[in-house]
Amino acid sequence: MRYLDLRCALAVALVLGAASWAPAAAETGTKSKTTSKTSSKSSASKSTWIHNTNGDWNDEVAWVLVRDGGDEQSGSGDTEDYARASELASKYSGEFLYFRDGDDEWVIRDAATLDEVKETMEPAELLGRQQGLLGRQQGRMGGEQGRLGRDQGELGRRQAELGRQMARLTMQMMRRATDGLSTRDLQRQMESVGSQQSALGEQQAELGEHQARLGEQQAGLGERQAELGAQQARLAREISKKIEKIVADATARGLATRVG
Repeated sequence: MRYLDLRCALAVALVLGAASWAPAAAETGTKSKTTSKTSSKSSASKSTWIHNTNGDWNDEVAWVLVRDGGDEQSGSGDTEDYARASELASKYSGEFLYFRDGDDEWVIRDAATLDEVKETMEPAELLGRQQGLLGRQQGRMGGEQGRLGRDQGELGRRQAELGRQMARLTMQMMRRATDGLSTRDLQRQMESVGSQQSALGEQQAELGEHQARLGEQQAGLGERQAELGAQQARLAREISKKIEKIVADATARGLATRVG
């Protein structure tokens, strides 16, 4: 095996719990580079979930850390690489690192090497959990914004109905005034409708203020996500270098088994 050229193009953006996860089945036939981590424990079937990422990728190199009999995978590769790792999980029991360099495929099962790989990945996983937490907070705020929007829509519908009532009362008052008839009852109705319109207006103003506060909080979370994304990019470069050294050292010591 030639020494493993992971280069800085190999990214390790392990985003856990984010709302944007998509199942591997949806990626059939694609070549988008991905990183993932899953913990599907279904006894009926195994499921690998893949999160699409963007970046300057080297399609010749991929690696996947396989745990829990293939139910949990973390690494960098195409959908085919994850599928290949799942296939090898039926052959190699326990944890292993699947590595592909071009058409060459290797498996590393040495416990010390795997521990080193997992330790190297820990900062990215921690950062991913932080991003996942922020994502859930943003999701809750988005749900609240949606509820407020529906409430605003209902208030708007009621305001429109009151506006139609006010228009009808106004026309009736004009006709009565022309005929010299009393309009006191209509005036009382118009006052009632006006009071309802005023109350609805206050409710709409309160909802608007609430939406504005949520918008500010969402903006703050978005800025925090951007900061974590920048940290993640730096981690990707650092981790790629470390993984390169780990795999190269393991290969030099004869700890990599060729497969295929």
